[in-house]
Amino acid sequence: MQLGKNRINNLQADCFTRVYHETVTTAKTSMTISNLADDAHEVYILRCKFVNGYDGAANYLLRPNNVSTDNNYGRQTLSGINTTVAAARATATGFLLGTNAAITNICYVDNELYAKSGFVRTLIQRNANSIATTTVTDIYLIGQSWNNTADEITSLVILADQTNGIGVGSQIDLYKLTRKT
Repeated sequence: MQLGKNRINNLQADCFTRVYHETVTTAKTSMTISNLADDAHEVYILRCKFVNGYDGAANYLLRPNNVSTDNNYGRQTLSGINTTVAAARATATGFLLGTNAAITNICYVDNELYAKSGFVRTLIQRNANSIATTTVTDIYLIGQSWNNTADEITSLVILADQTNGIGVGSQIDLYKLTRKT
């Protein structure tokens, strides 16, 4: 090897590759990411910036394969809301992604989804909700689970509980883990 030149042969590593990106140009209530294969790519990172396009509060959910069966999703939450710290447990009809209290508020969400079939699907999330000017209304660290262990995840549906809750400027990015062997 010559001085000043480094050469690496056969470097292999696992990496995350972006498989989906959308910047919303027209407000919408839901969006679907399709053609997934969770058994081939068992870990996904989903990053979302939601700009509230609804004139009021809007909540955001994630449903693998659009399954909305009540109480099939569980969560444990640690939160900081205004000046109060709390913990809570609940069940729901989807993975909770975040919330915005008013129109044009912003919510940032960072999720790791362990999606391989044969296991309880788990989602670890960090988020900051209802951001406006210098105010961040609340932050969350949430562990969530979906009890469907059999079905391969082939799509992810992201939805707002209010019409046009996913407003203009919202951004969705999905990355898959690619393992090198």
